[in-house]
This record gives sequence, C-alpha cells and structure tokens, in this order.
Amino acid sequence: MIRVLSVASELELRDFSAHLDTLGIRHRISEEAGSQVLWVYSLSEKDRVVTETSIWGLKERKLRSKSFQWRRWLSFDWVRRFFSLILDLTWRAPFSCLLVFISVVVFLLSGMGQDLRNVTWLFFPEIELQSVFDPSWLLRNPVIFLNLISPIFLHFTLIHITFNMLWLLFLGAQLENSGLPNGSFLHGKALSLFCFLITVLITGLVGNITQYIVGGGPNFGGMSGVIYGLMGYTWLMGKGFPYSGIGFPNSTFGVMLLLLVVMEIFAGSWIASGAHLGGLVTGLSCAGIFITIYRIRN
Repeated sequence: MIRVLSVASELELRDFSAHLDTLGIRHRISEEAGSQVLWVYSLSEKDRVVTETSIWGLKERKLRSKSFQWRRWLSFDWVRRFFSLILDLTWRAPFSCLLVFISVVVFLLSGMGQDLRNVTWLFFPEIELQSVFDPSWLLRNPVIFLNLISPIFLHFTLIHITFNMLWLLFLGAQLENSGLPNGSFLHGKALSLFCFLITVLITGLVGNITQYIVGGGPNFGGMSGVIYGLMGYTWLMGKGFPYSGIGFPNSTFGVMLLLLVVMEIFAGSWIASGAHLGGLVTGLSCAGIFITIYRIRN
C-alpha cells in the first residue's frame, strides 16, 4: 500500500473517509505513534487523494477536529446564546422567571418529585373549608394563607414541570410586556405586570381551593391551574384589547379545553382537574373584570 499523508490523531477523518468512498477511492486509515495515516492501493489513487486533500483542507490543516469544534461551541457560542436567552427572558418577564426559578428549586429539593419530605410545608393546609372564606381568620393566620397558594410550586415529574414552565415563560413573556391601555394609576409595563401578578395569585388561590374541595384532600400540586388561568386570561384579553400585543389562538385554546376534558375522563384520579378548571374560570373572570373596568372608565 502507498502512504499518502499523516495527520494528528485528534483530527476527525470519518467524513473525509466517507467522501473518498463516494469517489470510489480504495483506502484505509491506521494509527502510528499518535498520528493517523491514510493509505491507498495505487499511485493513481494517491494522486486523486492528494487533490481531494487540498480541496478538503487537510493539507493546510484547515479541517478542525470535531472535538475542538465542540469545545469551542460549548465554550463560546452555546454559553453566549444561553445567557443571552436568560437575560432576554429576565428582562422581558422577570416575574415569570422568578416563578420558574422557585419551582425548579422546589423540584430539586423534592428529589425531582420523589422525596417530598423536604417540601411538605408547601402543601395545601388541612383546614376547615369555611375558614378559607373568613377574611379575619386568614389575617390571623398569614402563613396558612400563603399555603393556600404555595402548592403551585410543587411538581412531581420532569415532564410535569417542563410542560408548565415552558407555558409559563411563553405566556408570561407576552403578558408582562403587553401594550395594555393606560390605567388610572398605572401605565405601560407597570400596568401589564400588575394585571399579570394579580391573575397569577388569584388563579393559583382559586385553583388550589377548588382542587381541595373537589379532590377531598391536600395531596396535589403544580402550576397547571395557573397555566390554564393565564391561557383563559390571555385569550379573552386579546379579544378585549386586540391591539395590545396579547393574544392566544382560538384553535390552540380549543385544543387545550378539549385536553382538559380528555384528562378528566381518562386520568381524573391522577390529574388535578379541579385546579385546572378553577384556574381557567378565574383567568377568564379576571380578564372580564379588567376589560369591564377599562370600558366603564373610558
């Protein structure tokens, strides 16, 4: 056999070898003293390989190893893109990012949903139902009031938290930067953020209370009720303020409603359908109230 060239072992020759195969050039590659040696079977094939080598860039060492390209991509491009995305999301949707951060921390503390002993204090409190509707009792027990909302941060599987967090970022980035008409005391982004915060808190609260009533116990958690609430809120606000930058496609909204029914039928015992429905109705109600107040004032 005829030796054609020798290159460093870290260079990836697999693609070049495949290229030679497509040209019908018989060859093989061996390793010698930390280098890769390319061999061919005839002088004519050697001439063709030398030509292809020049074109491919091996002669001038322009072909970078895949490992080097990977390290460079990981060290610079991927890191830059990742932090750019994080900074952009944090700027556009700071409260949504905060909710995601808290949810992820709680998920990790719970052993990715497998060991709930560290997060039992976040579960819905076992209380008499009428106490929830007694403002004086809630004021005397502020910690319990917080526990009425805190189950939104509990997630039990990776797909559970991933689904909810992606929807939260998608909806939150839109709602926190919407161009809602100026209110009487808030303007611009401050008004959008205020409406978003109120909606998240109320949908979380009502969704959890609904699930506690329907499910008959405190063993539930997740941001799904809030997500359905934000979907309903976004959909109706888009109808009420069509030029605000808020909107949720009718087709997607219909699919999510259908999914709500399907989950109740086929997985009712595993899904917090009460939280979903309570959050959805509350989100629609919040949007209806905001739209009504604006139209009355204007």
